[in-house]
Amino acid sequence: MEKVILKIFLASICGGAIGLERESKNRNVGIRTYMTVCLSTAVVMIIATQCYNDTHSGDITRMASASLQGIGFLGAGLIIQKDDNLKGITTAAILWGTAIIGLAIGYGLYFVGIASTIAMIVIGNILIKRKYFEGNKNNPKLKNENSNKDQVKQKIQK
Repeated sequence: MEKVILKIFLASICGGAIGLERESKNRNVGIRTYMTVCLSTAVVMIIATQCYNDTHSGDITRMASASLQGIGFLGAGLIIQKDDNLKGITTAAILWGTAIIGLAIGYGLYFVGIASTIAMIVIGNILIKRKYFEGNKNNPKLKNENSNKDQVKQKIQK
């Protein structure tokens, strides 16, 4: 029973930490969603492993797989295309990763869950800093794409 409580608590903390980081950057998915996803997938894995331990039959990977498919469906709803811009891909990927962290914790892989949580937060902060400090002007790919659009507009106007 203590292990179950530890898993539930740890999954809530890891999901909350990721959600707090995302919410602090004013993303549309926040702490409650990430906590719920991480906690829910941890509970799915707790149930699956307990069922297997009680009956010595079945396949716990099926419940994990079904959980990830469901989270993938939620993530797909977060991705929005407007003109040439795609928004929500990072949020969907982090939500899916949070589900995997919940599965790891639910299975008892505490170090994997904690290390992955820290890695996701660090990666999110590195990418944000890079985006704001370098800006689009220093990114040659974006600069070339924008200049090509300008060139096309000029040719059309002629």
